Amino acid sequence: MEFISHGKMYVPDSAVRDFVNRGYREGAPFQWVRELYKNSEEAGATRIEFGIERQAAANLGVFRRIEVENGHGMDNEHLLGYFKMLGVGGKPVGGPHENFGIGARVSLLPWNTYGVVVISRRNGEDSMIWLRRDRDGDYGLREWEDEEEDGTPLLTQWVEPYDDPEHGCDWSRILPDWVGDHGTAIVLLGNDPTQNTIDGDPRFPEEAAARGIDKYLSSRLWTVNDSISLTVVAKEDLTDRATSRRETRDMILGKLGNMLIGGHRRRVFGLESLLTEDAVTGSVQVDGGGTQIFYALRNEDAPHVADRLPTAQTFIALEYDGELYEHKTHSANFRMFGVAHEAVRKRLWLIVKPPEYDPVTGLGVYPNQARSKLFWRGNGPPLSEWAHHFANHLPPAIQEALSKAYASDTTETSTLEEDEERRKRLVARFGSRWRQVRYVLSSVGVSKVDPTEANSPRAPHGRRRRRPVPPNPRVHTGGSSNEGPAALGTLNAEGTELAVERPVGVDLPEGAWVQASAMGDEKWSAARWVYSRGPKGTVELNQDHPLFATEIRYWQTTRANHLADQVRHVVMEVYKDLAIAHVAHVRNYAGMRISDTFVDGDRVADMLSPAALTCALSGLLGAEAMIQTRLGGRFGRAA
Repeated sequence: MEFISHGKMYVPDSAVRDFVNRGYREGAPFQWVRELYKNSEEAGATRIEFGIERQAAANLGVFRRIEVENGHGMDNEHLLGYFKMLGVGGKPVGGPHENFGIGARVSLLPWNTYGVVVISRRNGEDSMIWLRRDRDGDYGLREWEDEEEDGTPLLTQWVEPYDDPEHGCDWSRILPDWVGDHGTAIVLLGNDPTQNTIDGDPRFPEEAAARGIDKYLSSRLWTVNDSISLTVVAKEDLTDRATSRRETRDMILGKLGNMLIGGHRRRVFGLESLLTEDAVTGSVQVDGGGTQIFYALRNEDAPHVADRLPTAQTFIALEYDGELYEHKTHSANFRMFGVAHEAVRKRLWLIVKPPEYDPVTGLGVYPNQARSKLFWRGNGPPLSEWAHHFANHLPPAIQEALSKAYASDTTETSTLEEDEERRKRLVARFGSRWRQVRYVLSSVGVSKVDPTEANSPRAPHGRRRRRPVPPNPRVHTGGSSNEGPAALGTLNAEGTELAVERPVGVDLPEGAWVQASAMGDEKWSAARWVYSRGPKGTVELNQDHPLFATEIRYWQTTRANHLADQVRHVVMEVYKDLAIAHVAHVRNYAGMRISDTFVDGDRVADMLSPAALTCALSGLLGAEAMIQTRLGGRFGRAA
């Protein structure tokens, strides 16, 4: 239920619990870290630290997360008003770019139901409040028993910090000396007084990582104001380590079970400062509305910055108001931006900077309530459109890096290793379909056959071969064999030879690209089968034939210009695979029965003639599907 007061809309006290719980459920990992940092920044702090409360660690072995800053601070009235603003009025929603939303209290209270202690100093005077959830499930302030000057009992919701042995600390000693005359500390007590809140929100396991907070901040914050010193004390297990490191950065905190726990202080910088060193940087405008894509291509020999980030991978992110949203690390996202090669991808960061929402034009981005994602006209930002524009206008430095990377592992035609790997994949995919029952001549056989292969001791009766087909029916073992080819026969009750049944496979031939001049009178053909070249025969493909030239030109138009050589390689690779598979399949017909006859060498030779191979390779459907799939896998979807 809502009520109106002074023309403004408020959330009544009875709805606070639901408001807090719902806001918390919408939050993302480390949401509370973001909220505390923003509050401290807005309070004018020049030093902010996410630390570990040392007194309870030493006295009770309880490790609590604490955030301290030297902002303007609050007196007791400001402290109470700060909390009651949520209970009575809540933060005003304001415009789409106001710092409304989840808030520190909403992101903290549901997993710190025992308490969030706030100690603030203003003009040298300290005040303390204790936020918690009561037995009825409502959030509110703890009350202490006190008395008026005349001795009248009263309950107060704020006190001066005091010594509290029950909770292992003297609250008056929480604020460090560097806070000076003004600042605030927030201590997280968790759901019971023994909880180790140093591990963060239990709802998100990633928050328990030793360096979770500083890595989150390093990838969330695009910039940190030069006037702010932001540090994080990370938990470390010092049980088996030397403890002689500098006290200014390291500290021994206490025992947690059998572990000796220490803290290591780390300075946090915005991501921009991490990326601009030892890198080629720049921006590309990708639409008419002012969207820019910042790129940072780290030098190949530059020190890696991944140890400061939440992932060892580079990423793509959207920047809004100095913060980064929607991090994307998958290779498919980089392919969308025209960067598919791993050697380049793993040292490239892309930061998309769209304009902020303009109510006049309706264009621009604005955040959701949890500040975890951005919207553009009610939907997600048009990232794919920006990506395609970037892919078609890649900066010269990225183009050069890609060309160098591809040149290092790609030649105009495939290497022998690449050819062999693809041939193995063909065998794995089609080998079972190229394994047929054959009758192999053998003195211990029980089946009568007529010899059919060219190297058989006897040719079929009444038939003389005009063009022998190279026999190659070895039992497939996944590799080469030193045994000679077996002689085959066709089953015939009146046959002159004995044979045994055996499943055999046809070894795949080689493939090679040649110039038209090397094909002599057959230069008009796209390919020819040369069984005498190599141990398994070779399919020669005419690189000057218009079939391949036109296809290469077409597919090159579907990708950025700097990928022309790599596209050419993919197209030639596909046609070589198609030719090899065609020859292997046709040769598999040898010796098979058709009605009352069998496929002999003449018929196989006809089906493997240059004209037949040219016709078979000229079909576009199969080639197009393979080329499209391989190009998409390597370079992303065509723009």
